[in-house]
Order: sequence, then C-alpha cells, then structure tokens
Amino acid sequence: MFESVRPPDAAERLRNAAAAPFAALLLALLYLTLFPTLTRVPPALFWGVDAIVFIGAVIGVIAIVRAARGEKIRGRAVAWLVAAIAITLLCARLCLALTFPWL
Repeated sequence: MFESVRPPDAAERLRNAAAAPFAALLLALLYLTLFPTLTRVPPALFWGVDAIVFIGAVIGVIAIVRAARGEKIRGRAVAWLVAAIAITLLCARLCLALTFPWL
C-alpha cells in the first residue's frame, strides 16, 4: 500500500532547509518596509524580529547539516545546497546587522 511513497531525497531536504530562513527573511523585510510608517517602534517588536531572524538562521544551519550528512549531494541538490547556504548566511548577516548596527 505504501510502496509508492518515497522518502525525500537530498534536493527536497535541502529545499526544505531553505524554507525557514527564507520565511524569517521575508518577515524581516516586511518589518523593514513598514517600520518607517510607525511613529515609534516598540522594543519588543524590534527584538522579536531580531529573534525570529536568528532562529531562522539557526534552523537553516541545522537543517543543512542534517541534509548534507544524510545523503550524497548530486545534481539538483547542489543548487539547493548553494541556495540554502546563501539564504541562511543572508539571514545571519541581517541578524548581526540588527543586533550590532555598528558592524
């Protein structure tokens, strides 16, 4: 009955690894777009967005390591690996820029 259900391959796992940092980055970009319209930005909102971006970067790193250790990376998986690493690094850089603006 379940013979047709295949476990996810490396490309699917790496695509899923890029999803959390991408979602966190989109939320941060939405915040960065809307905060000039606010008269005063509450500190809880700022630090909440910073925490979400940090959590997105951590989840991305963990998911990339788990996917890379699980299977051989070939074909489409290489492109997803590069994309997942790029979006995770961008997410981590944004977290550092929000936390330490003088860097």
